[in-house]
Amino acid sequence: METMYFTFGVLTMIALIAIGVIVYGIVRVFKAEKEINRIREDIKWNYTEMNDRFKDYHQRVENVYVNSKDMSNAYTDMRIDKLEDKLSGNSKKLIKG
Repeated sequence: METMYFTFGVLTMIALIAIGVIVYGIVRVFKAEKEINRIREDIKWNYTEMNDRFKDYHQRVENVYVNSKDMSNAYTDMRIDKLEDKLSGNSKKLIKG
C-alpha cells in the first residue's frame, strides 16, 4: 500500500510540475505576443514618419529646384536683354539737360 501512495505522490508531483511548466510557457507566449504587437506598431509608426519626412524633403528639393531654375532663367533673360540693347545701339541714354 505504501508503494501505491508513493507512486501516486510522485505522479502528482510530476503532474504539478508539468502544469507549472505549461502555465509558465503560456505566460511567456502572451508576453512575447504583446512585445511583437508593440514592435509592429513601432515599425508602422516609423514607416509612416519616414514616408512623411521623405515627402517633405522631396517637396523642399522640388521648391529649391524650381526657384533656382526661375532665378537662372530671369538672370539669363536680363543678360540677353542687355546684350541686345548694346548690339542694337538702342541703349537707354541719359538726357542731358
